[in-house]
Amino acid sequence: MTQMEQADQMLRDARRTADRWELESLFGRFQYYRSLVQGGRMMELFSAEKADVRIDLGNGVIEGQEDLRAFLTSQKPHRGEMHGRTLLNPLVEVAEDRATAKGLFVAAGHDTFVSYEKPDFKEYPFAAYMHKDPEYPLYKMTHWVWYKFGVDFIRENGEWKLWHVRRVEIMRCPYDEDWIDFSITRQKYEILNKFRTPWQGLTRETCGPLNFVPTRPSPEPWEGYTITRPVPDNPRMPEPYATFAETFEY
Repeated sequence: MTQMEQADQMLRDARRTADRWELESLFGRFQYYRSLVQGGRMMELFSAEKADVRIDLGNGVIEGQEDLRAFLTSQKPHRGEMHGRTLLNPLVEVAEDRATAKGLFVAAGHDTFVSYEKPDFKEYPFAAYMHKDPEYPLYKMTHWVWYKFGVDFIRENGEWKLWHVRRVEIMRCPYDEDWIDFSITRQKYEILNKFRTPWQGLTRETCGPLNFVPTRPSPEPWEGYTITRPVPDNPRMPEPYATFAETFEY
């Protein structure tokens, strides 16, 4: 390799290293806006040009510019609602052509929801998890939760944007119950069937931010940890690639 070729390779490596930093920061902003339930700001992070932008939360795919904007802008903070996510184990691969990139992230944190009336599944898909507080007139849910996120990024006008975001739950449990006991509780009451199935009788006109009707079902719904099977390699890790045509989609 000539000195000119070495210099060119060093420049390409430096650019891809800078790309990785930008991509991790971009997805960090996504998680921060999610923790504040600021859907409009989350939408700003997505591609404005790709027709197939999407989020797959495991209980339905929200896809397309119109549906994604409707879903994200419907997200408003409720009283007592709080989400926390710490991003761990970032695995990022930038395409050789630097037009796209892929990332796999672990997000560890908590979910907190409060309702001042007895919740039902028409409003809260997780109503079965909410319990009446013994002292105060409210129903609450406080869960530890871990997710994996598979993300496709795309460069638009020299700036990195989110393209496809797929979330897979690793495990969750109430703060005072371990995940093994909770996985048995989930199976016993078949709670997850209510998560994976669009809520009966709801339409785009009558749904709300917590029960938004998806564009289509999730192709690979995953209900998190259970004692009945091994943890799957899903979503899978990104591998080095030259162009997006050579790799898979999240």
